[in-house]
Amino acid sequence: MNESKNITIDDEKGSAKTERIPIYQKMALTIREAAEYSNIGINKIDSMLKQPGGPFVLYIWNTKIG
Repeated sequence: MNESKNITIDDEKGSAKTERIPIYQKMALTIREAAEYSNIGINKIDSMLKQPGGPFVLYIWNTKIG
């Protein structure tokens, strides 16, 4: 299981460096990351996200993410 993701950050000098953030340190996961981490299929997670009042959805203002 791949538990980290590469991100690219520009430092003060303008050069890019790549860091790996472990999944367990993330505040939120993509559907793909959640499926990989929990060993649940993407379609099952997607159906769980579509349930009204589900606790697995992130809202930013009035926009549903997930």
